Amino acid sequence: MNIQEKIDALKFEAILLREPKKAKSDNWHDTAHEWRIVINGQTLSYFTGITHREMRKGAFSGEHAEYKRLKNANLTDCEVAKFIAVSKATPPSVKDVLYSLVMDSSACFESFDDWCANYGYETDSRKALETYLACQQSWQKLRTLRLGSVDELQEFFSDY
Repeated sequence: MNIQEKIDALKFEAILLREPKKAKSDNWHDTAHEWRIVINGQTLSYFTGITHREMRKGAFSGEHAEYKRLKNANLTDCEVAKFIAVSKATPPSVKDVLYSLVMDSSACFESFDDWCANYGYETDSRKALETYLACQQSWQKLRTLRLGSVDELQEFFSDY
C-alpha cells in the first residue's frame, strides 16, 4: 500500500472549536480558528488563519459582495466579526494536517540550538523550547499512523 492509499484509509474528523477573536494580537491564537483534529482516534489541535473561510451557502447578494470585499482586506476587529458573519470556516483536509505534522517533525533531526537558528528563536527562551518539544511530538503522532518514514513523507509532501 502506498502513502496515498494509507492516507485515504485514515479516519479523519475536523471539529471547529473556536472562530478567530481578533484581527491582530500578540497572541496568534486570538487570530486563528481552533480545530480539534481526530485521525484514527488520535486527537490533536490545529489552527488555521482567518482567510481559511468560504462564502456561506444561501447568502444574499449583499453578503456576497461583503464577503468579496473583506476576503483580502486588512481586517479590523469589527470587520473580523462581519467577515465571520458572512462566511464559514473551511475545515483543513487530512493532507493539510499531515503536511504540518511532517514539517514540524523535522525538529526531531536537529539539535535545539540548530532548530532555533533555523527558525529565528532565541535559545534561552522557554517558549522556544516548548515549541521545539511540541514539534518533536509531531513525529510521535505520525509514527503511530504508520504512513511511512520521515524521508518518505517529506518526499510525498515535497510539492504540497
